[in-house]
Amino acid sequence: MRYLPVLLALVLASSTARADEAGVVVTGEATLQPQLAAQLEGWLREHGRRLVASPLDPDAINTLIDCFVLGDESCARNVVDRASKSPTIIYARVEVSPNAPDGSRDVTLVGYWLKKNSVHAIADRRLCERCTEKTLRGTADELMASLDHLATPAHGKDDDVAVHASAVSGQPSDRSSRSVPAALMTSGAVLAITGAAMIAVGEQRPPKTGVQPPSYLDYGPPGYALGAVGVAAIGVGVYMWLRAGSRPVPGTQISVPVAAVSSSGGYVGWSGSF
Repeated sequence: MRYLPVLLALVLASSTARADEAGVVVTGEATLQPQLAAQLEGWLREHGRRLVASPLDPDAINTLIDCFVLGDESCARNVVDRASKSPTIIYARVEVSPNAPDGSRDVTLVGYWLKKNSVHAIADRRLCERCTEKTLRGTADELMASLDHLATPAHGKDDDVAVHASAVSGQPSDRSSRSVPAALMTSGAVLAITGAAMIAVGEQRPPKTGVQPPSYLDYGPPGYALGAVGVAAIGVGVYMWLRAGSRPVPGTQISVPVAAVSSSGGYVGWSGSF
């Protein structure tokens, strides 16, 4: 019996060491993957984490990528629960914008903190504008500090609380990142078609004989206005879609074009929601 406290201490120490283990998986821009992986692993070491080499095999990594492309968080958690050699997986995706005329480029880092047997994943993202090797390291450190903070039990009541936060935006998947531009393009198309129809109808002049109304409708001007707003909305939606990293920031305003037509005229404007 005198050895029981020692055995219990050894078991607890082993359990704690296991909980502090973490593995890193990086996908995206191939030229930046080694640098980002080394930076994330270095951050984990500096903060007391024991690294697990190759925490997922190649097939599991491909499946995990597919899960995030589809925006299926439960799929990603199932991959980690089933195939991970580490209790914690740090999954990061690096996205690079086309080079600007001066040769600079923006780099977006999307990070996920995935724990085995956790109900939710924790996600965050950071944007490195006109990114250099030095600023990329700083951006990666900021991302890891945020994920680690959000993953600690002190941040929420337990480990099963999903937290998605970011200085740039706050979406956990590519599907949700394109919901706003898709809505803009759809709304723009509807407005443009409606405007074209109104232009085609034109003036509703009264008959030459019979009772003459005091006024008549002219659908041309509001039709041109609707068409212009629709084309603008489509342009903005296409730009956001191609950017693929533009997502609404929680707490910021989302605007969409709106229009109304009555017997006395028309209205064209924008409606926002928080």
